[in-house]
Amino acid sequence: MSKATFFRVFKREFGLTPVEFIIRERLGEAKRLLRHPLATVAEVCLRAGFNNLSYFQALFKKYEGITPGAYRKELKVKGLSPPF
Repeated sequence: MSKATFFRVFKREFGLTPVEFIIRERLGEAKRLLRHPLATVAEVCLRAGFNNLSYFQALFKKYEGITPGAYRKELKVKGLSPPF
């Protein structure tokens, strides 16, 4: 199967491109990691598979509507982060 065919079939079946799928998976992992207050946003960025903090923050804001730091604060206010 060619790369173009794979991308076309993937998008048809899942409704998003393989790249977008990977981004969403990584952002999901980042959201999970942000629940741990001892990890910095930079550490979360790297552990979720992003190499550039600015890019990570921009993507996080694009998909989640808030920055990673604001997301973490929101979790703290709602009492959803573990008490470490």
